Amino acid sequence: MRDVQRNKKLILMGAGLEGITPEMHELYTSIFTTENGKLILCDLENRFNVHTPIMESGEAADRAEGKRQVILFILDMLVPLEEDKKEGVPNV
Repeated sequence: MRDVQRNKKLILMGAGLEGITPEMHELYTSIFTTENGKLILCDLENRFNVHTPIMESGEAADRAEGKRQVILFILDMLVPLEEDKKEGVPNV
């Protein structure tokens, strides 16, 4: 079990998610893969223009990009780890 946890930590680091523990990754997954979590995430994606590039510059655009990056981080946290794929954890 320790090897699995260690491998998950290495995978998170390789995905640019340094400092995120496998347990934290599982918490994000358990929250945002529920029906309510999916609805909230969809609302956040639309509200903070995740799928629309920001073409402006300036302070307002910087704030908008910051909000967008938070939602992109949550989406990154929902990508199954390679270890989970091997263990048969379903992809959402």
